[in-house]
Amino acid sequence: MSMKVDIDIAAFAGNARRALERADELALAAMREVAGDLSGEAKDRAPLREGFLTEAIRGEAGTENGRAVAVISVPSNSPAAPYAVRMHEEEYELGENSRAKQLRTGKTVGRKFITRAIDDNRGRIRKIIENKLKV
Repeated sequence: MSMKVDIDIAAFAGNARRALERADELALAAMREVAGDLSGEAKDRAPLREGFLTEAIRGEAGTENGRAVAVISVPSNSPAAPYAVRMHEEEYELGENSRAKQLRTGKTVGRKFITRAIDDNRGRIRKIIENKLKV
């Protein structure tokens, strides 16, 4: 005995295609939220002299090679750019304003302010992405 089952997969294929298209939008939305969150964290950790560095930190989201990405940076044309590189990469003693900021924020202020913002918040980044990609 044999049975034949006909299934029209056109509706399924259409739904799958729409879900994949929506996934790109959701991934970009997740990266926008991650960029905003991490740029705020980097600003909290950036050394403070006059405030130019903190104001220059940017969080942006976009796509690169078909993937959604978040970029935390100090634009190279910013007046704070040369200072940003030194403050991120070199060893130095925190000034009075940076120490006061550290007490105020409760976060370590100083070198590697961008990479520490990422490293210290990996769990939060995962949660943002997971929550945004739930459908």
